[in-house]
Parts: sequence; structure tokens; C-alpha cells
Amino acid sequence: MPSFRIVFSGLMCHAWLSENERAAVLVRDEKHRSLIWVREGAYLEGNFVEDEPQAGWRRFQIPPDALIRFKDLQTSSVSPLPYPEVPKVTDIVNGFTPVKEIARLERHASIAGYIVYRGGDFSVGCLYPDAATFEDDENYLCRAREIVLDTQSLSDPVEIIDTNNQKSMLVAATATVGFTHLDKVWGAGDYQRYSTIAEFDTIVKQLKKNPRQCHPGGCNLPYPAFHSATVECTSSQWP
Repeated sequence: MPSFRIVFSGLMCHAWLSENERAAVLVRDEKHRSLIWVREGAYLEGNFVEDEPQAGWRRFQIPPDALIRFKDLQTSSVSPLPYPEVPKVTDIVNGFTPVKEIARLERHASIAGYIVYRGGDFSVGCLYPDAATFEDDENYLCRAREIVLDTQSLSDPVEIIDTNNQKSMLVAATATVGFTHLDKVWGAGDYQRYSTIAEFDTIVKQLKKNPRQCHPGGCNLPYPAFHSATVECTSSQWP
């Protein structure tokens, strides 16, 4: 079966729904833009609104309150996300319990959308250059700028559907598709927004950085300057 790659980056929490299903929960913030990236030539057709291209990639806007799913991909269990490269949201927000809407994939004022996926193996695509800790210590750790899910396509083409907004696209069975929720400006304190998807009032820990301690490696996506450029926009996972 052909290999299919999904790349995630930005302010999102990868939430466990069941043994075979997770959702990337995009945290709503007016400074962030949500986009789908498809390499030139792998995009076939669709009705998502197209954005400006970026270095050989076509980009499409994710509408507000999206509920995006994949057809024709592997549906086996999902491997664990890398840790501590992808911090647990409880590392960031004390006593975090997710809002109940997440388990039901329902709309919520602090959720910009969901990307639901099944099956595959996770790895780190590239790292932020600055190491970070959310504790009052010196245990600085490297954090993932990109999270990669490698899976397999069951047919050609693969369909990506936003059921809440009646949008869809067809991509090649061997495509790499990116989903980003990135800051439009240099965004200090983005990680504090995770408290807005907590069911109860919580206290956000303070991030401390140790500059340029990590070797980023090569990213899959060609990010514009400043977009999600700092570890403060790290993705997270729950539980």
C-alpha cells in the first residue's frame, strides 16, 4: 500500500478519543491562521479556499469550526506521540481536564477546529532551536516544531473532508499533507491559550527557554519567516 504522510505544526493539542482515533484540536486565537499544505502536483481537486503558495506547496484555508477527516487511509491503532518532544498538556496547565466538547468533537468557543485521524506511526519532523521547561528547574528539553504521522493509503486518490463546512479535496495516495495552526506575528505566550480548552479554571505554568540548545534538523514544510518560529507555540498531547 502507498505511504501517506501527515505533518502537524502549531498551537494544537492531540487528544485521545479511542484506541484507534485521535484529534488534533486547534486552539482558537485571533493571531493564528489554520492552513492545509499539499505539495505541488499531489493536489488533484477540491473546494477549499486556496491561499498563497509557499515554495512549491499549495496552501488552503481551514474554515472556522472545521471537522476534518480522511477517507481511504489505514484505520489501525495510532502509535503514541513522541514525549517529551510533544509535551503533555498537563505539563503546561496544572490540573488540566479537557472541555467535554472535545470527546464529542463538538463546537466550542475556544476551539478553531478538529483534524481527526486513525492509524500510523508518529515521529518528530524537526525541533525548535530553543530548549524549554515548564517547571521551576533547569531541566530544559527539546520540543517538536513538527509532528509527523506516517500511515498508508487504501485507495488512490485520498479524500480529505470537512464535514462541518461542506469542503473536500482529493490528493494523491503518496501525498504529504500538512496541517498548521501558526502565529501570524511573533507570538510570545501562545502556550497559555491551552488553558482556554480546560473544563475548569486552571493555572498555566511559566515557560523558560534555554536558547539554541537543540539541533532543529530539516523540516518537511517551508515555513514563512516568524510563523510559529518559537517554542512558545509548541503542540501538546492529552492525556
